[in-house]
Amino acid sequence: MKHLIHVLLLSFILMIVPTHFSNTSSIALTPEEIKAEELRLKEALIRMEIKKEYEAFYLHLHEISAPCHVQDFFQEIMDEAIATKSLPSIAIAQASIETGYGRYNKLQNNIFGIKGHGIRVYTHEVYKGKWYKVRANFQYFPTLMDAFERHSQILERYGARGYNYEHWIDRIRACGYATDPRYGHKVKFVIEKYGLKHLDRIQWLQNQIPVKKQESCNLDYTFFV
Repeated sequence: MKHLIHVLLLSFILMIVPTHFSNTSSIALTPEEIKAEELRLKEALIRMEIKKEYEAFYLHLHEISAPCHVQDFFQEIMDEAIATKSLPSIAIAQASIETGYGRYNKLQNNIFGIKGHGIRVYTHEVYKGKWYKVRANFQYFPTLMDAFERHSQILERYGARGYNYEHWIDRIRACGYATDPRYGHKVKFVIEKYGLKHLDRIQWLQNQIPVKKQESCNLDYTFFV
């Protein structure tokens, strides 16, 4: 991807610099204008790649005949998953497991089953290899985005970072996120079955898009790192 962008940028510059002002030989693009054109082209190329990833994701759901309620649930939380620091594949897979793809979410915005003060309901936990139905306290979140931010904070505290979902699954095990000994396997299954890695790629691409920043009344570009 990076190599392709560099090649296209170079081709674009070589094309536009001699011809942009061909009718006025005394006028040429300034370094700032060339840089602006480079950034605009880079943004356009990245957005094209993002579009391709979305298309590939939806095509995969169609090819495996994903149930409508699963696709609806993904659509409902996809924007928040990509916008936060959580790895989208991990966040969506966990939310799917915790809520049965949104079908039995009794915790309002707490789609990750995060325990804390707020709501007391029945849940199922594993103790000494056996499942038990118990009452437990779960945290209340005013908005869905609040839940995503809290989810990312928990896993970040245990070293979850980057775009390797298996590393995140290891961190989930390390922090004892769930009592179910097969919880990590279930997360991985959901990710791979529904092609959620496409959403990780979209998040990475979006973080490469140059954004305009106002400084001293002059528009400049900076990049997300």
